[in-house]
Amino acid sequence: TPPPPPAASADAPAAAPATGGADDVATCEDCLKQRVVSTRTFDGKPYQLCGNCNRKRERAARRDGAADGSADAGTSRPGAEKPSDFADYMGTLRHKRGAEIASFHPNRCAWWFAGVVTKVPCLVMCLAMLLPLIFSAVVATSEFILDTGEDGFRVVGEPVANRYDAVKLARTESVYRELTSEQQAALDASVLERSQIKYTLQIIFEATDGGSVFRPDHLAKIRGLHESIVTSPEYEDHCVLIGNTSQCLFPQSLLQHMYPEVIEIDAPNRKRSNSGCSAHVTCGQCASDPSCSWCEKPLTGAGRPFRCIEAGVPEEAFCNAIVPLGNCSLEYVYPSGLGEYLVEDPEAVLERLWLNNMSIVEPYVDRGFGEFNYRSSVTTSIFMFGAPYVKNEETGELYSLDDDEDVDKQLELFTDWITLEERSGIADILVDWDDETLDIFFIGTGITDLLIDEIIAGDGALAAGAMIVIGLFMRFHTGSTCLTVSGMTHILISFPTAMFINTHVFGVPTFNMLLTLGIFTVLGIGADNVFLFTDLWKQSSVVSSEISSNRRTRMAWTYQKALHTMSVSTITTAAAFMANGTSSIPPIRQFGLFTGALILVQFGLVVTWFPAAMIVYSRYFETSSDDKSSASDIEMTKLGVPKRSAGAKFGAGTIRAIRLQLGLDGDTDTDDKIDQYRYLERFFFEKFSPFVFRRRKLIFITFGILFAVSGYLATQLEPAKEAARFLPDDDPTQRALDLQEGRFRENTYQGKLAFVFGLEEPDRSDADSNDPSDLGVTRIIDGFSINKLEEQQFLSEFCKDVRAKVEIVKRQQVMCFIEALQEWRLARNESALVPEDEFYEVLRQFTNEYEYPQDAAPPKISFVPVVEFGSEMTVRYDTEGRRDDDLIPLFVSIIANTTLTRDFPAAVGSPIEEGIWDFLNEQMDKAPPGLKGAFHVTHDSQWVRIATEDVLQTSAIVGIFVSLAFAFVIVVIATRNIIIASLVTFTVSGVVLTFIGFMVAAGWSLGIIESISMVVLVGLSCDSLIHISVAYLESDEDSRFRKARQGLLEIGTSVMSAVFTTMLSAVFLMLTTVIFFQRFGIFTFVVMLSSGLHGFLFLVALLMTIGPIGDQGDIVAFAHKLRN
Repeated sequence: TPPPPPAASADAPAAAPATGGADDVATCEDCLKQRVVSTRTFDGKPYQLCGNCNRKRERAARRDGAADGSADAGTSRPGAEKPSDFADYMGTLRHKRGAEIASFHPNRCAWWFAGVVTKVPCLVMCLAMLLPLIFSAVVATSEFILDTGEDGFRVVGEPVANRYDAVKLARTESVYRELTSEQQAALDASVLERSQIKYTLQIIFEATDGGSVFRPDHLAKIRGLHESIVTSPEYEDHCVLIGNTSQCLFPQSLLQHMYPEVIEIDAPNRKRSNSGCSAHVTCGQCASDPSCSWCEKPLTGAGRPFRCIEAGVPEEAFCNAIVPLGNCSLEYVYPSGLGEYLVEDPEAVLERLWLNNMSIVEPYVDRGFGEFNYRSSVTTSIFMFGAPYVKNEETGELYSLDDDEDVDKQLELFTDWITLEERSGIADILVDWDDETLDIFFIGTGITDLLIDEIIAGDGALAAGAMIVIGLFMRFHTGSTCLTVSGMTHILISFPTAMFINTHVFGVPTFNMLLTLGIFTVLGIGADNVFLFTDLWKQSSVVSSEISSNRRTRMAWTYQKALHTMSVSTITTAAAFMANGTSSIPPIRQFGLFTGALILVQFGLVVTWFPAAMIVYSRYFETSSDDKSSASDIEMTKLGVPKRSAGAKFGAGTIRAIRLQLGLDGDTDTDDKIDQYRYLERFFFEKFSPFVFRRRKLIFITFGILFAVSGYLATQLEPAKEAARFLPDDDPTQRALDLQEGRFRENTYQGKLAFVFGLEEPDRSDADSNDPSDLGVTRIIDGFSINKLEEQQFLSEFCKDVRAKVEIVKRQQVMCFIEALQEWRLARNESALVPEDEFYEVLRQFTNEYEYPQDAAPPKISFVPVVEFGSEMTVRYDTEGRRDDDLIPLFVSIIANTTLTRDFPAAVGSPIEEGIWDFLNEQMDKAPPGLKGAFHVTHDSQWVRIATEDVLQTSAIVGIFVSLAFAFVIVVIATRNIIIASLVTFTVSGVVLTFIGFMVAAGWSLGIIESISMVVLVGLSCDSLIHISVAYLESDEDSRFRKARQGLLEIGTSVMSAVFTTMLSAVFLMLTTVIFFQRFGIFTFVVMLSSGLHGFLFLVALLMTIGPIGDQGDIVAFAHKLRN
C-alpha cells in the first residue's frame, strides 16, 4: 500500500472551523487526518486544508469576488491575457494545486508495481521477456512460409469464389479417362523424357527509338542472344526434346524464317526424283561443282550459303519443323533461327509470311503491323523447357506429371538451373544486357520469381533502414542510448511474438506479404509509447519534491499517468485494426488480427519491460532526482538544513514538515527546476496553446472549408478503371507484362471460359478459411444427366449459341465435347445422337479413344495458379463414388477461348460477367431438368478477382464506419466521458474525409490498394488524437484553456515525436519498388500528417471551446444523478 501521510507538525496552525464563507472557510473534520498538503493564509491566519476543501474555498472566493492573489482562469480570457512566464505558472500551479500534487496517492496497482520494479528491475525485465523469447525461439525454429502469391488474396464464401473452388476441387477428385492398368501403363510408357512444355522463358525486344526492331543490326543482336542461351551450360538437359530424340525444340520467334540452318537428315525412306537430278545430294557436294546451281538459291533465292550440319535424326521426328531444300537433296532447311546469315531482306520475309499466313506473324509483331507496313517496334522469342525429367538414371524412370511432390521437385530442378549463375548463367545474361538501341524485357518460370524476390528483399532492407532511423530519432528524443536500446528491443521482439500468436492462436500457417505493413505501423505506435513514458518519467523529477523524492514515487506517478493514456489509445487502435477480423478476404482478416495482436504485445512489453529498463537507466545513467545531487538534498540545502552523508536522502515527509515549521508552502520552489523542461514542452505551453486559443475561430473556419472541399471531392471518388499493378511502369518485369498484353497483335495470353454442368458450390462448413488450399467438400447436383436425346440436342444447340451470342468468345475456338462425340460417331458411320441407354458407355469409349485436333491448351506464359482448361476438362469421371453409376460423369464442361486479358478492374469486367450470366440464365430457362444449375468460370479466376475488388471497395466504406463505432465505444468505456469520445470520433472522421479528398485530388481511384489502405485508416489516425484527449481529461485545471494547455505540456512533445517517427517510416515505404508499399507509404504519410494537424489544431481548439469541465459528459456522474 502507499506510504501513510506524515503527521502534521506540532507547530502547524490548527484548522479553521467551517462556516461556508470566503473569509470563514469551510473545511472537513478529516483534513488533519489526511495528508496536510498546503498552508493557506486568509486575513493573516494560516489554515491547513486538504485539496477538496481548498477547491471549495476557491469557489467561495470567486463567488464573493475575493481572490487570494493567484490568477484564476475563469475570470479572464486566457487568449487575451499576456502569456505568463513559465516559472510564474509553475509557482501558481503549485500554490493552487499544491494539495493535489503533494498529496499524490497512487492507486494500488501503480504503487505495487513501482515497488517491485524499483527493487528488482532486472528480475522484472527477465520475466517480461521470458514468454516473448520463448515464442520467438519457436518461430525461429519453425518453417517460415511466406505467401507472396495471389491465390489466397481473394474473397472466401462468395458464390463466385465457391463456384471456382468447386471446379478446382472436383478436378482433383476426378479423371478424364478411366483406363485399365494395361492401358495406363501403355500411356505412361508413351510419355517421353521432356516431351511436354512445362516451363517457359519469354524475351521481348523493343527498339529504343520506336523504329523497326527487324533492322539487320537488331536481328543480329537478337540472334546472338539466342545463341548465348541455347549454348549455355546444361541447356540441352532442360529444353523440350523433339520426339524420341536428343534434339532440342528451337525457340519460337520470327528468326526461324530469317536465320535458318541447313541440316542433313538421314532419311532412307525419302524418295528423290531422278529426272533432272545431278549426282549431288548435299549442299556441300553441289557447292564443290561449278555446274551445280540448285543450292545457291535454296528456298528463297538469296544466294547466300547456309551453315550445313549433320544430324542423324529420323525425318518424321521433325514433322513440319523442317522443309526440304530441294527434290534432289537430302538436306533440309531447319528453322532454328541460328543460321549464320540472313536469307534475304527482313521486310521481304515478313511480307511473304503475312500474305501467305498472317497467323504465323501476329504473335510476334505490334498492332501497327500489317499490309503496307511490315515494320514493328517490338518482337518476342519464347524458349520452351520440358518435363518430365529422368528420376532414376539407371532404370530410366521418369518423374510423374500428376504427383504434386514430383511436380514440385521438377520445378525446383529447373529453377535452380536457370537462376543460378554457376549453373546456366542465363539470368545473368539477361540482366546484364546493355544496348543503347535495343532493350530487352523478360518473364519466365523461375527467373521472374527470382527478380520479384530480389525486389522484395530490397524493400525489406528499407524496412531495416526505417528501424535504424527511428532508433536514431529515439536516441535524440530520449537522450539516452540505454533507453533507445530498451525501447527498440521491446518493439522488435513484439514481431516474432505476434507471429507466434498469428500461427498458433489464430491458426494462420503462412505469413502474407500484407502483414509486413504491420511492422511499419507498430514502429510508430511503439515509439509513441516510449516517448510518452520517457517524457512523463522526466517530468516526474520536476512536478514536486513529493514525487521526485525517490524512484518509487516517481515510477508510481509515471506509471499511473502513462498506463491510463497508453491503454486507452492502445485498445482503441488495436480494436480498430481487429475490426477487420470479420473480412471475407483472408489476408485482410489476417492483417487486422495480426496488427491488433502486434499492438497489444507491444503494449504489454512497454508497461512491464520498459519501466524496469527505466529504473536501470535511472540507477546508472540518469543525473537528476536520484543521483548525488538529488532533489531532496537540494531542497534541504535551500531550507538551511545541512547536507546529509553520501547515500542518505531526506524523505518527502521530512522536507514537508520542516517547510511547514518554517511557515513555508508545503511544496518546493520550482525556479531551479524550470530549465529541466525542454524547449518543445515550453513551446507548447507558452506559445502554441495561446495561439490556438486566440485563433480558434480561424482554425474552425479553415478546417470547415477543408471538410467541405474534401466532402465534395469524396463524392467524386470512383472505382478503379484499370487493374491494380504490382510494380511501377518502368520496372523491367512490369514492362514485359505490359508489352506482352498490350503491344502485340495477338496476345500470347489466352483467357478461357468454361460452362460447367453437374456441380454445386462446395460445402465449406468445416473448411479452414485461413488455408487457401482447403476448398471444402465437393457437392454434386442430384438428377444430373446428359444421356437423354433432348439433353444431347440442348448441349449441341448450347455450343452453337456460345459461339453466336457470347461476345468475348472466339467463334472458331469452342471445345464442345458433344459436337466432337457426334463427329466421331459420324466418322464411324453411326448416328450423331446416341440412344439413351447406350450413351454413357459410348461416351466412355469416346473419351478413351478420341484426341481433340485443336486442344484449347493452357497459355504459353502464365505465372498464377490456374485450372488448366483443355480437353481433359470437358468430361470428368468421379473417383470418389459420388454418382450412383460410375459411367455418369461427375461434371462436364463447354470450354471456349476468349478475348479476356489476365487482369482487368471490376468496372470493366463486371458488365462482361453480367452479360454472360444473362446469356446463361436464358439458356437455363429452356434447359432440360438434368442440365439445370449450370454456371460459368474462367481458368484464371478473373470473376473471383472482380468479386474480391467489389468486396474490398464495399468493406473499405463499411469498415470505416465500423472502426469509428468501435473507437467511439472503447473511448467512452475507457474515459467514461461521452463528450471526449464524441470529439475524438468527430476529429477522426475529419481525418478520414480529408484523406478521401486527397485521394481524388491526387488522381487515385478506389482500387484494391486504396481499399486496403482505407480499411486501416481509422486505426492509424486515432492514436495521437486519443493521447491529446485523455491528457486534457486528466488535467485537474478548472478551465478548458488551462486543461488543454496542461495536457499539451505533458504529452505534446511525445505525440509530435510519434507522429514524426511514423511519417519517417512512411518515407521509407515510399522509396520501395512494389507499388502497394509505395501507395501505403504515401497513405501513411498523409494520414499521419493530417492526424497531427487535426489533433494539435482542430481537436485542441475544440477542447478549448467545448471540452468537458468537471463532471460534464461523465457517464458515471450522470448515472449517479439519475439514481439520486
